[in-house]
Amino acid sequence: LQPWSMPLHMQFELTNFCNLKCPICPTGIGGVRRKRQLMSPDLFRQVIDEVGPYLLTASLWGWGEPTLHPQLEQILRAARRYPFVTFLSTNGQNLCDQNVIDALIENPPTYLIVAIDGLTDEVNTRFRKGARLAKALEGVRRLAELKRQRGMQLPVLHMRFIVMKHNQH
Repeated sequence: LQPWSMPLHMQFELTNFCNLKCPICPTGIGGVRRKRQLMSPDLFRQVIDEVGPYLLTASLWGWGEPTLHPQLEQILRAARRYPFVTFLSTNGQNLCDQNVIDALIENPPTYLIVAIDGLTDEVNTRFRKGARLAKALEGVRRLAELKRQRGMQLPVLHMRFIVMKHNQH
């Protein structure tokens, strides 16, 4: 069978593991019983070269934490070869890692989504088990400052806060 068209959106799971143990996440609670793996930059490039000209958007995360990928910069560089919008969502815990900062500044995704669930560690870690709010916020501050210094528009820094009973105050 021939598909009707090439995909307009794709979601890539760059890693299938995480550095947090969130109780509502299948990865965090150990519900996803797969071998820890990284998407190969070569495989990513191969897929992007085939579908990149047709894509409107791509999400660069699945059930894992994409900033744990040691070759994140190579993947972001491959994605930037085509003019589609990229979304990268993170728990923010690695945003102070120099390799992650370099990857996000040198080959920025269109949107960097940083997910937090509270404005104190006590509230934030109710769901983000193992997270430290200061790490995420400091990383966002550093990225914002680097963007200002270089006159960059990307990545758009998008803070995601889902209102729940425990954090609605």
